[in-house]
Amino acid sequence: MLSRRQWPKWLRPMLISSLEIRNLRCFYGSHRIDLTTTDTASLIVIHGENMRGKTSIMQAIRWGLYGEVADRHGTDIPVFDPKSREQLLSHDAVSDGDFCMFVEINFTHEGEDYQVRREARADGQAESNEDFSIVPTLKRGQHVLSEATIGPTIEAILSREVSRFFLFDGEMLQDYEQLLKNPDEEALTVKTSIEKILGVPALGVFEDLDELAAVDEKRLNTTLKKRAKYGDLVDAANQLQNEIKGLRRDRAELNYELKERRDKLAEAEKAVSVMRDNEKLLLQKNELDQKVQEAETSIDEHESAVREVLREKWWLPASRAMEQRLAAIRDEIESGMEQIEANSRLRGLKESIAGKQCTQCDTTLDHHDVDRLRQKLTKLKLENYVFEPMSVLDAYRRQRLYEKFQATDAVAEVALRQHEIDRARIARGDAESKIKQLEAQMAGRARGDMKAKIERWQRLTSQVDGLEKQIGGLDTKLAEKTSDHEAKQRQLTGLPDADPKLSLQVKTYRAFSDIFNKAMETYREQARVAVGHDASDIFRQLTTEAAYAGLQINDAYGLALLDGKGQPIPGRSSGAEQIVALSLIGGLNKAAVREGPVMMDTNFARLDLDHRENVLRFLPQLGPQVIVLVHSGELPKDQELSDLGINVARRYEVIRVSETKSEIRELAS
Repeated sequence: MLSRRQWPKWLRPMLISSLEIRNLRCFYGSHRIDLTTTDTASLIVIHGENMRGKTSIMQAIRWGLYGEVADRHGTDIPVFDPKSREQLLSHDAVSDGDFCMFVEINFTHEGEDYQVRREARADGQAESNEDFSIVPTLKRGQHVLSEATIGPTIEAILSREVSRFFLFDGEMLQDYEQLLKNPDEEALTVKTSIEKILGVPALGVFEDLDELAAVDEKRLNTTLKKRAKYGDLVDAANQLQNEIKGLRRDRAELNYELKERRDKLAEAEKAVSVMRDNEKLLLQKNELDQKVQEAETSIDEHESAVREVLREKWWLPASRAMEQRLAAIRDEIESGMEQIEANSRLRGLKESIAGKQCTQCDTTLDHHDVDRLRQKLTKLKLENYVFEPMSVLDAYRRQRLYEKFQATDAVAEVALRQHEIDRARIARGDAESKIKQLEAQMAGRARGDMKAKIERWQRLTSQVDGLEKQIGGLDTKLAEKTSDHEAKQRQLTGLPDADPKLSLQVKTYRAFSDIFNKAMETYREQARVAVGHDASDIFRQLTTEAAYAGLQINDAYGLALLDGKGQPIPGRSSGAEQIVALSLIGGLNKAAVREGPVMMDTNFARLDLDHRENVLRFLPQLGPQVIVLVHSGELPKDQELSDLGINVARRYEVIRVSETKSEIRELAS
């Protein structure tokens, strides 16, 4: 089997060789990634925890190719925005006065080397996005293409519309999941995009045959008009032709107006979405403000209670020192009592020795007993010689004084309230930190009257619906007029006095037009069926549920999950939706007219371990180059993919260097 490098040039897919980023988002300075793969190892894994900058790598590729990047609301992200943190240029670069950002992508396509570079630069200190000039360059081999040809060349290699099937993230996957849940909503837009990747629109060039036929029909009718007996038929055909032209002109105007309304409707939907997100953020902020207020109220209550205790027991701050002093006094009393007892024993021994009679039992003592008592007396004197005379009574007096200032319950109460104060302060600090983060997210976002934005969205929706109905009505009339015109034109073409050459040309053009239109419909249907078949096969590879029969595709490329009896299953779980959506994307990439690099920045964490392993095994089949961006919850960086039978070309990790900076490091693959 031939490797891709041995394929004919025109069959070789687009493959990204390397990516260099400078001063884009969190990547301050220059960062270069080698993205080359092999026929046996097509997978590249880029690890990184959330908020590290994985999505910025995807954004860099999109900006490098197409010169624009949208946020999750579909709003373009500017290169520079001093009023908001949502910008492409690194904030660290701005702080250092470096107003130059570029992305350079080296790739191969149809056996030729390309290099696209897009640079944004401002001369001097930038104050707004308008201060930046964007300079794109594109080289094919050593030849530098003109700036006017850069856009069309990139579009021909990997068009912006088709790229959504190759460079996709969690937001786009959610769009697919939404399509699968509601196949009638936005189905036309998605269907058009899908058919473009399958090559269907390319067949539309044969519509030119109808124009050629119309030209020859006009020439034919002109010659027949000269004969009076055909005048009415020619006039009727010409009248229908003029009406058809008018209907087509009206339809074109309505389609243009519909496009404008749809664009405005998309803007209105984004505005409503942003407002709704703002409302959610504002609701979160209000909840956090409430927590701050509750924490401050708790702090005030406990501090007030502590002050009240201290007013009654003013000595409480010194209670610890008093406890220590009281313990010392008690030790002093105990020592004094021991001294008193020792002195009493000394006196008793002295009296026994002097009277030669025991003071306790009145026994007469001989000289041996007296010597023994004298030795004991000497020992007691030596043992108690270090003690100074003390007043135990004075110690007792001081003990009673200090005991008056004991307040064990009050100390415990103050300690408990201080603990609650500390907890409330921590809660307040945490809430205030989150408020600052929310305010940063809300900064620079569009604000306004939610009601007015919803009314505008409803008004535009109604206008779009109205235009679609008008176009539908025109299409019905156009079909009727076209049928009538074709019938009359066939009569004219078949007349014995008709120019045989023109008649043959008209018939030929019409026949070829019919053939190609039918071929296009056949191709469209076959492509749709192929996508459904491939998606169903992929789903069976990914799912761990043997009871599922597969997937069923509809005209709008919506997929239904089938049970063992071949019946659609309603109410799929979020994990099942993701597996079905991935199956659709896999089916589309497999059926696409040309291959290309696939880059996925999506969340597999909601899948169980078995489904996740199935997805990982499937990823290399998506294309000749598959780049996945994952966090540790989806794929730990120490997991050996070779254990799953997966050959990895390269592995990288996005590491946070500081709060605003990240860098990319290569790992052993």
